[in-house]
Amino acid sequence: MKTLEFDRFLEETREERLQVVVRGQTFTCPLRLPALVPLRMARAQQMENDLRRETEYRNLVFEAADQLFGPREMDRICALGLSAQEVALLIQKVFEAISGREEPEGDELCDEDSRRCVRGGKA
Repeated sequence: MKTLEFDRFLEETREERLQVVVRGQTFTCPLRLPALVPLRMARAQQMENDLRRETEYRNLVFEAADQLFGPREMDRICALGLSAQEVALLIQKVFEAISGREEPEGDELCDEDSRRCVRGGKA
């Protein structure tokens, strides 16, 4: 019988970690997207009710944050006084860094409605 040792494969390919500095404190997360993110996004896109779809996207940001940093670290990040929009922007920037679409440092980052901008690429 053949056996696929996927756990061993994952151990051997231990990923690099991304350092994220938030209000002077350093946090780390895996340099890969949790499978939950594209899975839940695909499911949300299938929803016909716009309100349910938007709620699903909003919830997904915080679930993805927990998946990336872990609940305890996300509690620490949130305790730094970030707003919900800033946490969403942070997770967006982490996704971009992981996927290789990170903007060059020094660019201005804005939330979806451009009401609040953060200079220097730091949330």
